[in-house]
Amino acid sequence: MVVAAAPAAAAVEVAAAVAPDPPPSAAGRHGADAPSTVRANRHWWDGDADAYQAEHGDFLGDADFVWCPENLREEDAHLLGDVTGRE
Repeated sequence: MVVAAAPAAAAVEVAAAVAPDPPPSAAGRHGADAPSTVRANRHWWDGDADAYQAEHGDFLGDADFVWCPENLREEDAHLLGDVTGRE
């Protein structure tokens, strides 16, 4: 539903009045402690990992670590320090 030329608060009230409650799995915001946040984040990444790799795998490489879209590679930056023998 689009509400044109209405103040933001009024648009939210109109949308809230006509929109059904989202399903429990819908995205939203609520308070969460650190362990809950970690679990939710891990659950999302585990569920999306294959799709993410399919979309970004060529950029990321198989045995390389890229820190950002600017193509800063760990091999060049050494931000992690010596990781020999670490898992």
